[in-house]
Amino acid sequence: MRTTVWCYAKGGGVEESLEVLRQIPKRRGLSLNEIKTHIVDATRKSFNFLEFSIWMSQGVCTGKPYPNVRPSDNLLLELNLDPSFPIKDNIHN
Repeated sequence: MRTTVWCYAKGGGVEESLEVLRQIPKRRGLSLNEIKTHIVDATRKSFNFLEFSIWMSQGVCTGKPYPNVRPSDNLLLELNLDPSFPIKDNIHN
């Protein structure tokens, strides 16, 4: 079973968030797979999950952060689409 949890640790409390996250499967007698667990600052680097690239962007008008999600380059290639073609998202800009 694959589960993904995204946490926003305001003030840099990543380790505290990760410790809370470890307690959830523990209640059911399970454990977090430390090998598959990655901490990513999505404001600085994108990451791929289920054939999508995910990163945080900042709205031009509002200045508020929002998650930016687009198909990964690998998925676009599988669909015979050019990964360099810009996919515009005008919802937050």
